[in-house]
Amino acid sequence: MKKLNKVFIVILVLVLFIIISPVSYAASNGKDFAKYGTKPLAVTVSYYSDIYSRGVAWTTMSATEGVLEVVPSKSVNEADWSKATVIDATRVVEDSTYYLYKAYIENLTEESYCYRVGSKDGSNYSDVGTFTIDQVQDEVNFIFATDSQDYDEEGFTQWKNLVSAAYQTMPEAQFFAMGGDTVNNSHDADSHDLDQWIYALDLPKATFTNSVFMPVSGNHDKLAETFANRFAIDYQGSTQKGAYYSFDYGNVHFVGLNTNESGTTLDVQLEWLKQDLANTDAQWKIVMMHKGPISTGDHSNDSDVKAIREVVLPIMAEYEVDVVLQGHDHVYVRSVPYVYGEGATGKQPVLNETLITEVVDGKSVTFSVDPQGTFYTTANYAGRKSYPPVDYDESLIYPATNPYNGLEMSQQIQLQTFETFKIVGNKLYFNAYTYDGSKVTLYDSYNIMKDTHVEIEDKINSLPSLNDADIYDYAAIKDVKDEFESLSDKVLNNVDADAIAKLNELTAKFDEALYEDAYNLVIRIDNLGNPVANKAYMDIIKGIKKTYADLTEEQKELVLNYSEIASKEEKYVDLLYAAAVTDLAYKCSQNQGVSAFEVYAAYNTLTETQKSYVNLYGIVESNEIFIEEKVTIEEIVTVVEEQVNGCSGSVSMVGIGLLLTGISTIVLIKKKKETECEEE
Repeated sequence: MKKLNKVFIVILVLVLFIIISPVSYAASNGKDFAKYGTKPLAVTVSYYSDIYSRGVAWTTMSATEGVLEVVPSKSVNEADWSKATVIDATRVVEDSTYYLYKAYIENLTEESYCYRVGSKDGSNYSDVGTFTIDQVQDEVNFIFATDSQDYDEEGFTQWKNLVSAAYQTMPEAQFFAMGGDTVNNSHDADSHDLDQWIYALDLPKATFTNSVFMPVSGNHDKLAETFANRFAIDYQGSTQKGAYYSFDYGNVHFVGLNTNESGTTLDVQLEWLKQDLANTDAQWKIVMMHKGPISTGDHSNDSDVKAIREVVLPIMAEYEVDVVLQGHDHVYVRSVPYVYGEGATGKQPVLNETLITEVVDGKSVTFSVDPQGTFYTTANYAGRKSYPPVDYDESLIYPATNPYNGLEMSQQIQLQTFETFKIVGNKLYFNAYTYDGSKVTLYDSYNIMKDTHVEIEDKINSLPSLNDADIYDYAAIKDVKDEFESLSDKVLNNVDADAIAKLNELTAKFDEALYEDAYNLVIRIDNLGNPVANKAYMDIIKGIKKTYADLTEEQKELVLNYSEIASKEEKYVDLLYAAAVTDLAYKCSQNQGVSAFEVYAAYNTLTETQKSYVNLYGIVESNEIFIEEKVTIEEIVTVVEEQVNGCSGSVSMVGIGLLLTGISTIVLIKKKKETECEEE
């Protein structure tokens, strides 16, 4: 028995060593990086106060006067550092070994900038980085990952590779959101390895130098000096265990919370959160926190997580937060939406979502339409530590089901994971990817189409008032009506009553049975365009006139542009006669048996308007009297008569009469000349 006890004790010691060894990893605190002296390490760029600002933080191993230099430039090679804005950095000392610097610049207006940090005397600079200022903001793209939480160069190299893979997957990402536990050993003054921060932030510098990093504090990096000092962000509340902040990007309000607090300090933060969410009118609200209230991993039943769950869920519901990004549990979770809005507690699931599928960029995309709730996601891990799901409160926590493959979204995925978000207008596209060190694989997708009632309201409001609307508005009114009637009851219930009343009034006036045929005729007339001298154009006019004749008297009154037909007919005839004379002129210019006299004899029968359409090809009027009849102009008249058949009588007869007058003159002249010859 004693022998068995000894074996048990040995095994227990080994197990405990394996479990706690990463946490109790001996802090090197400068040993690995002392040689770098004043060279800037672990450079991070964050939004300082808003997206038109940048805060830059960095570390050195020897003290220096730090500066941030920023210059407008489209490329690194074009940067003129003599024109740079130079900002002195603040400096704090950590553990008597690390020197941390922060500097920021606001009110950036140019599109592209280059920056570098270093010593004020110019003796040591970082690599040159770039950033752009998004002037349009019609699309928001960002990457989310959490818990890189490692302790040596090998582990953080895997993290570096994941960061690179994530940006290759979403190169258009405007920033990288980090859900906490960036490192493993920065719990408190007795357990912190500051070299881990250098590994975590310096190894991915090829990516981070030219991107924006927005983190929150986790329980493994909650010591204030190892979090708040390392990122140049205008924190709204900085404590001994992290910090919190918010910013807007386009139509998205983004909040980063600090879940390391409890008691009074947590109460203060939550009051700030309520005020912050109440003061934004952004269409989308996204909150990031480390300890997630709706998750299924190892920590989901911890007392501190339960306490956060009780106080946070009602706030997410009351202020209609759309997405909560979580870490801490090292599992992959995506929940169903939880009902938000007036009177909601944040604990009721939306179990019956309305799903529709649309084709977006050539791919079928399934949207949850107006889920009217908050969904929560825990992004597994970005390092090496994995937990399995545990037993959880099934009356409160509801993992979702992937609409594409039916897979339940509470899984231990023993692969690094990152998530991407794309938000365009009222649509959100969410994708979760696994990464095996070389290959990125799509694991989960969830897409939301929200506020669809706002879109239909905007379309109704864009329609003219009842008194100002005319037949030209008929198609737009009909389209909006058709779209309105195709909406689900859930959407219709949210549409403003005044908008519905306006649409009903318009559709009652513009009754389809009365307006459809009249509207189509109006558009046909408008689409006639300028007349051209060919029979096809006249055939169209004839068709329009026949359709008009078939309308009721009430419908005829709606065709506001029908009077244009007469003027188009008249111009058509003018062009037709001008074309006949132009043809004579062309034949004359080409010596095809037509004389200048014949051309001008016909030309002079035209009206001034008709003459303006004739091309005489440079032919000069001649008094020559000819004997031979070289062209039968009567044939032209026959063609004209055929083509204008169907025009109004006055138009056709006047035109034909003018041309016949000219022809008669030519014939008389010819006969007179022939008589003179016979007499001789």
